[in-house]
Amino acid sequence: MAALSKLESLPPELLDVIATNLDLTGLLSFRVTSRTCESVSQNAFAKKMAGQLKALNLYQTEDGLRLLLSLSKIPQCLKLIIEITIISMHQILWPGPEAPDIMQFLLEFEASSACLGLWKEICEVFKPCPTFDWFRIGMEIENIYDHPLGGRQLVESERQQECEFGVRDGLAWWHLPTGFGSFMNAVNDTGLSIDSVYMDMFSRPSPIDRKFYEFNLPEATGWEAVAQVSWDRASFSDLDYTAVVNGQKQDQIIDKCFQLATNASVILVHGDENRSRHGTKVGPTKDCCPECVQLLRPLHVHTFANLEELDCTISVHPSLAW
Repeated sequence: MAALSKLESLPPELLDVIATNLDLTGLLSFRVTSRTCESVSQNAFAKKMAGQLKALNLYQTEDGLRLLLSLSKIPQCLKLIIEITIISMHQILWPGPEAPDIMQFLLEFEASSACLGLWKEICEVFKPCPTFDWFRIGMEIENIYDHPLGGRQLVESERQQECEFGVRDGLAWWHLPTGFGSFMNAVNDTGLSIDSVYMDMFSRPSPIDRKFYEFNLPEATGWEAVAQVSWDRASFSDLDYTAVVNGQKQDQIIDKCFQLATNASVILVHGDENRSRHGTKVGPTKDCCPECVQLLRPLHVHTFANLEELDCTISVHPSLAW
């Protein structure tokens, strides 16, 4: 008759004491000793990580998604995860005129079927979880320097480049189909409650985005339904209309995003009053530039049923006032 090992024969209370006093490396070794030790180590791991698990920051890399999937399959960890802020690779900023070579690989992963497949697995795990609140997209990133999951390749590239990368809040609108199309399609395909997705899209277009424009990334389709329900706050700028990506002006996708933001409670519409960032000269009457006129048109065309706040800061000629 098989007998338990001496380690497994110890009282559960003593095993808990052992696990509690191990560091994370020791816990991993302790975990593979036996099924009993695996259960005890998972409890100890969840206790050690409780503070970080409540609100996770996640780089949308293959490493990050696999780590999240592994964590979520530990019941003691899953019940501690309340919210997850997803950080797209389009939000990563590098100093200098060019992004490191690794960025093309990371950006291509975000737009890949592999990314979609991992998100589907993750959504299936979180779908029945009663304690999980939401995934956050495009929002202010809290505690960003508290080691988000999935940053290994970024950190390695940082060391090779001998410079530090940054993470910005918000996205440019034209990054949605490539940056979050896989995630939103996974939500739709798995039936995860759309109430579990919270989008606070404050667009941050700037010349620094252009370092990504040379990457011709496939754009997902079918993500719009999730986006339309999830948006709570949205920001638009005249710079959105001046952007050129892969040789194409982005005014059509900006108009589309205006239409998708009709459920938002807050809309910010900002023209650049000094015109220094998009190069249109202003006459004595301070007429709207063509891009600012485009910003105003959707406010007439679409109905924003849930709108609680509209902040429109554009210098408008009286003949163009709305």
